Amino acid sequence: FVKVGEASLLVRVGSQHRSVAFRASEWIVDELKKRVPIWKHPVTSETLRFVPLPA
Repeated sequence: FVKVGEASLLVRVGSQHRSVAFRASEWIVDELKKRVPIWKHPVTSETLRFVPLPA
């Protein structure tokens, strides 16, 4: 599990222009969400529940 406050994803891109880097980062995250089964496990002081992400 990822602890509260820890980064769960690090994307590093390089570009001469930041708009290109932003678009590349956005594409990487979108593709990751499409291809990798990612689930959320919200933890609060009251409950732990499983929330599957939509396909």
